[in-house]
Amino acid sequence: MQLALGVDCGGTRIRCGLVNRDGEIVGALHQREPRGEKTRATYVRAIITTITDALRDANQVAGIGIGMKGLVDHARGVSIYPPGIADWQNVPLAELIRRETGLPTWIENDVRVAALGEHWRGAAQGVDDFVFVILGTGIGAAIFREGKLARGISSSAGEWGHTIIAFGDQNFRCDCGQFGHWEALASGKSLARRAQQWIESGRGQALLDYAGGARDQITGQWIANAAWQGNPIAIEILRETGTYIGIGLANIINVENPALIVLGGGMIESANVWLETAHAAALKLAMKHPASSARIIPSALNANHAGILGAAACVWDQIGKPNQ
Repeated sequence: MQLALGVDCGGTRIRCGLVNRDGEIVGALHQREPRGEKTRATYVRAIITTITDALRDANQVAGIGIGMKGLVDHARGVSIYPPGIADWQNVPLAELIRRETGLPTWIENDVRVAALGEHWRGAAQGVDDFVFVILGTGIGAAIFREGKLARGISSSAGEWGHTIIAFGDQNFRCDCGQFGHWEALASGKSLARRAQQWIESGRGQALLDYAGGARDQITGQWIANAAWQGNPIAIEILRETGTYIGIGLANIINVENPALIVLGGGMIESANVWLETAHAAALKLAMKHPASSARIIPSALNANHAGILGAAACVWDQIGKPNQ
């Protein structure tokens, strides 16, 4: 049985697994965290070691697909720039892995790879016009138009996280250096900043008390956990954030006119608190006609599997379409 190796290169760990033509992961997943400082050398070494471990489990591997964070030139097989890794510019990653393993290798941006997984075996099966949005530490998006990924002239299509939704807002600075970006106001990272605003205004003392006075422990994950345990201020912070999520979704609806928006990423763990608010804001702010055609739903795939399935789909797309 021929298999494809799907590799998901995330910010904290590298995961991979063997996938058959039916979109089934065969055997165990392999994962590794790059050790020490994240440099080009340590990260590439971690990718190669993880892939080598996985290849020991199979003899008939048709090829390798890699989902790489940051900007990727799919056509040239080049990882242009992944944020957070030192000394990394225009690395010919596909060729490096091809030389190391002897197997044909293709790379794609990690968000687009996850979207491929959703289209193949997830929430977007049978839908040819949809947008996949990752809501995590940052915000990324992938666009499917007429059944095909939209990459743009410089392979950077889908950077919806860097659209401006609050011009002039100096309180939420994006990692790119700009203010008012959707990512700055609606990602998981924004939760901690919003909590600090509540505390500084005097409205969040109960939240600070809940944290035992330790402001530095109030992270996005902590707020999500506090909301899960019923803390009313944490719930309100998530709902506020849901409104900003909805603003960005309204922009996507107006511009892309998708049949479907699929939401993935770590923020989905607290979607029971903010999704209804986000959905209401999106439908209220978007134009009525495209909004009437757009569904907004969470991902149907395990977060650990979506990238691996999508990366494997890159292989099958090149050597023979996956079974639908």
